[in-house]
Amino acid sequence: MGDIQPRDYRFGLADAPKRHWLRGDMELTALVDCFGVLLPEGERFFIRSLKFYEPKIEDPMLIEEMRGFYQQEAFHSREHAGYNAAMSSLGYDVTRMEAFGAALLGDIKTNSSRLAVTCALEHLTTTFSRTLLQRPDLLDGAHEPYRDLWLWHALEELEHRSVALEVYAAVMVRLPAWKRYLFRTMAMNMTVYTIARAYIHNLKLYAEADGVKPGFRFTMRCLRRMFISPGFILMGLPYFLKYYRPGYDPAGADRKGLVQRWRTLVGSRGTAV
Repeated sequence: MGDIQPRDYRFGLADAPKRHWLRGDMELTALVDCFGVLLPEGERFFIRSLKFYEPKIEDPMLIEEMRGFYQQEAFHSREHAGYNAAMSSLGYDVTRMEAFGAALLGDIKTNSSRLAVTCALEHLTTTFSRTLLQRPDLLDGAHEPYRDLWLWHALEELEHRSVALEVYAAVMVRLPAWKRYLFRTMAMNMTVYTIARAYIHNLKLYAEADGVKPGFRFTMRCLRRMFISPGFILMGLPYFLKYYRPGYDPAGADRKGLVQRWRTLVGSRGTAV
């Protein structure tokens, strides 16, 4: 499968849940957890979106990459389901969080739109993953099983980051380039809006479960974490904006050094099955 290496690791979060696992900081942990809670359904959505188009793909190398993508995302979905079970056991309303995200994905009715949204979501997760692997100090002080899970996930996101867009290019080849670009970027705009809605919804539920009023002060503290200290969003913004370049190529030359460096480190983490 080339650069795509599915790693069947298990982190056991459902058996060892930890509240405020990131430095004991409620807001920092909430910002990561409220993203992570959306992943099991999102990863199943990605697999379905690409599998629909597999019979139309003629390139055997791309088919092989797609199947590596499916395996990685299936393992991610399983481990994040355990992550969500851990959150649920700590009193967070994961059922409502997941249902809200699933309903938003369910509103996407056409296969081409699902594929374009998958491309957008994969770029968002790649942006997060790239930031994390470039700045692993962001997880300093994290409870080790959570830290290991996120680093493992981030590495595999970088390994398969180009697959969805390669499928998109292959199946949309008959469209003029300007239409492919417009459809891709409009899907990203819609996706960012949708993810923001889900994120705000989940942060509110998360705060309530911790007995924190999800009002102005809580919102300002979260925004400070996002944009100032440590500033997750600002760190990833330059890379995120590359998606809006015509002819954007996610398999950029700068990724291999980061991937190779982390393959050795992640290879020693988790429990291989």
